[in-house]
Amino acid sequence: MTLTSEQQKAVDLATEIGKLGGYVVSVVPPGLDDLVLRWQVPVGETDDRMMAKLREWGWRPDRIGTGPRFDPLGGTIQTNSYSVRIPVERTGTK
Repeated sequence: MTLTSEQQKAVDLATEIGKLGGYVVSVVPPGLDDLVLRWQVPVGETDDRMMAKLREWGWRPDRIGTGPRFDPLGGTIQTNSYSVRIPVERTGTK
């Protein structure tokens, strides 16, 4: 499967979010009709550090809300949910 540059950007961003401690909850790579990446971050220090890093890289995530994240062993942690739209690269016409 060949990815568009926008889809590849979403894959790369999802990988970095995971490295920073987030949980990507949207389909990766996103479809061309929904270039949005959604993820959850534990509330606290990880959240603040991740948002600062993403802003440093030029991303402007939207906070969706706060709620529990359930793990497979039955525990829960409080998370903030975020999303970011991957911009479509426009090409000029002659």
